[in-house]
Amino acid sequence: MALNHQPAVDSNDLNLRAEFMQAAFGVADFARRAGFRVVPYHDNSLPHFSRLSLDEKKLAIASLEEILSICHGSQNEGCDIKDSLQLLWFTIRHFGLKPPSNMFDHIGEGDIIAIHHGPQQIFRNFEYFEYCSYSLEELGCVDWTKLYERPEQMEKDIFSTFERSVATNALAVATVGEHIVQETFAPLRLRMGYRLKFVSPLYYKNSVTADHHLVCMQAELKGPVLTSAEEEELLNLYYRKQNLWQEQKPN
Repeated sequence: MALNHQPAVDSNDLNLRAEFMQAAFGVADFARRAGFRVVPYHDNSLPHFSRLSLDEKKLAIASLEEILSICHGSQNEGCDIKDSLQLLWFTIRHFGLKPPSNMFDHIGEGDIIAIHHGPQQIFRNFEYFEYCSYSLEELGCVDWTKLYERPEQMEKDIFSTFERSVATNALAVATVGEHIVQETFAPLRLRMGYRLKFVSPLYYKNSVTADHHLVCMQAELKGPVLTSAEEEELLNLYYRKQNLWQEQKPN
């Protein structure tokens, strides 16, 4: 009688998965206490994380652990975890950076902020999740270009403003209008109107040139417009359909 051999489980891979889960839950719990709902992952098997190379897995874990370090560090310094500007200011200092003197004058309540180091996004504020139904696993392990349906002109406008900031080594205010973006495969397939506000360099303390940049955007939810109960029902249906976790959200 033929034996049913199960594939060997790589203990190192199991350890990496456990590290990713722990870091993702840590970030989601901190966000929850700040008043935002962030889903760590949708599936216990971590399908997107599992497809990454070893180096990519380590980078995904390190990125989450960096965010956790920022969250805990800001709290230890007495920052109000619900104050997005306080968290942003701590984050900039955490990376040893400094902004142009007028940058914070251009940031408004509810703005979405991301910090980039070259092509890599190393920070996004929790306001981003007001307009997102992706999990941390999907955001950290899936190529950004596959997450959203968006007009090509949006990328051109962002790149143009980014180039202007690099060329002048100064904050560049955007002159473009709103672009409509939709989630490709997230549970709620949210549609948002995004408007780029500015791109700003962030300098190392003893430098006058920058390889870090901050991107600031405004967003407006376009659809679907759901009550909290309807949103929860859709999310639960999504979880059930894919054999997803039900009881693992932070309390």
